Amino acid sequence: MAIDYSQLTEEDLDRIIAGGELPSAGEPAPGQGLAAVQNRNKAAEALVASKVNPETDNTYGWPWYALAGAGVGKFADDLASGVSELGTMATLPTDPAAKEKIINQLNTERRDRERVGRELLSTTGGMAGNLGAEALVAAVAPARLPAQVATQGAMGFLRAPHRDTKGLTGELVNRAAGALEGAGTAAAVGVPVVGFGKLAGAMAKEFGPRGQQAMDLEGAAKRVGVPSSLRDLDPSSEIAGFEGALPGRAKFVESQEEAFRNAAKASKAVPSSTGRSTTDRVLEGEKVREAVTQSSDALRQQGSLKWNELDSYINQNQVAPVIPQRSYDQAQRILNQYTPTNKAGALDVGNNPILARIDYYDPQAAQTLAQMAQAPKTAVQYGAPFSNLHEIQSAVGKALGKARKDASAPGAGHDTRQAVRELETMYASISNDVDNWLATTAKKSGNTELTELANGAKDFWRDVVVPGTSGRLVAKSKKGPWRQNPQAYAEPSQFYSDLAKSKTQIEELMGYMTPEQQDLVRVFNEFPDLQSVLRSGTPHPAASGAGMLTNVGGMMLGSPLQLVKGVMAHTPIVKDVMSHPASKQLYFAKNLAENSPLGRVGYGVAQRPRRDIRDWERRVLGRSAPNP
Repeated sequence: MAIDYSQLTEEDLDRIIAGGELPSAGEPAPGQGLAAVQNRNKAAEALVASKVNPETDNTYGWPWYALAGAGVGKFADDLASGVSELGTMATLPTDPAAKEKIINQLNTERRDRERVGRELLSTTGGMAGNLGAEALVAAVAPARLPAQVATQGAMGFLRAPHRDTKGLTGELVNRAAGALEGAGTAAAVGVPVVGFGKLAGAMAKEFGPRGQQAMDLEGAAKRVGVPSSLRDLDPSSEIAGFEGALPGRAKFVESQEEAFRNAAKASKAVPSSTGRSTTDRVLEGEKVREAVTQSSDALRQQGSLKWNELDSYINQNQVAPVIPQRSYDQAQRILNQYTPTNKAGALDVGNNPILARIDYYDPQAAQTLAQMAQAPKTAVQYGAPFSNLHEIQSAVGKALGKARKDASAPGAGHDTRQAVRELETMYASISNDVDNWLATTAKKSGNTELTELANGAKDFWRDVVVPGTSGRLVAKSKKGPWRQNPQAYAEPSQFYSDLAKSKTQIEELMGYMTPEQQDLVRVFNEFPDLQSVLRSGTPHPAASGAGMLTNVGGMMLGSPLQLVKGVMAHTPIVKDVMSHPASKQLYFAKNLAENSPLGRVGYGVAQRPRRDIRDWERRVLGRSAPNP
């Protein structure tokens, strides 16, 4: 007798399909003829066949757009049901019987939803609608890999796990696994999107602020002839730490040092000790020293031009000049009180200790001040050029700063403290003369052009010239070649040490350097390992075995991917590839897929392979069902 499938429930049919076993034949129901039972069984057999055979149409007559709509609805329902179930699990009653009843009901609903979902996603329309909904979420989320990972991880947590739940703790564990799975697969398929965006940026030569800065530095290094690496171009890069600690770095820095020293050398005519002859010598680091001295001179000239403009305006418009009465009185007193006389009874101005301190920083300013002090008393009524006054004031300010430092040192003598008082008085006298003129002649005249010229010259000198030309670096650099003057730098390493400490000052001077000088100074400032070697005069330390193991071991625990990058960077063949200009461009290129329509489309399209990866993971891990 044929089996009466017409009497079986949907669950019975599913059980038959899953187990592959058929129940024993049944008898016709009362009042049913054999033919009627056979007809119903044929229809039921056809239903079973449609379920077992995947090639059979399983759309149940639904059009594709209706199935697509159902797929979209399933995506939303999975999230809503997941949130609802999580809320239910968090508020389970304490009574064991009631708790078990709710859990059993929840698991039944979860299995039913799973079964329906498998049916729906087995259709092309259902899968397309469900996948389209996921792609839309990916496209709406920020087009950045971290944001995409976070989004997919959140959805993986909110969806209900594909297994029965037994309580809140197990549920949270399963949802955490789902979050990691979603985040991991999103990262796996998002990397190609990032790679495509970086490649597009490199081909278009588009860089972000950090990348453009690195590429500009790379260009400067190439013009100087110094090889560069990712650690040099961006010391905070992902592989900088590895590159600094792994073998081969010391040799690389050695090649950088040799190239830089060759680029910074220059031939210079060095005067003899008597000053009667000169000898051409190749001086190490001379081009860098010249960059400092020449740019500081150019900056002072720029400041002097502004004072000259003011002086010219005063002369052309018959404006009353500044009368430096206080400055004259103080200069004359310093000259007469501290200047010894020579054998002929004349003042030996060169041995005046106060003027000598000013001469250390600016010989021209010291000479101008001495000439002012020796001028007839009647000369002061004709006024003095602003350019001269500010030249003197700047040099006095530098000397005052050094004197104050000397006076604060242990064992400072009376002469040093006396120099501080005299220089303070001199500086204040010049300031008072200038400020009084600005407050009276300039401002009270109502001449806005005169006031603007005066204030502009004063502000530029105070805010630009003084910061850019003051200090030990400029003063000692101007004293000539190495080992020639006891007040100058005796060794290039001493100069490089002060140069590294004067980064703010150098920034003021960069605009007054030639392009070649700018390249040299920039490479020195921004290549940390090269700078360290030049300052110390000792080779870059080689990586020790213990230090390397410690570094590598720590990075393995913290970031295996970063370790791989570091090791690859020191593999000979790979390192050659990474040092290639095209590789550096790719590394620093702007990711054109990031937060762009192109990126949003890419992350959306990536949902299909992401779905395939997740399904594959489930099959490999032996999970019961694919992700709906």
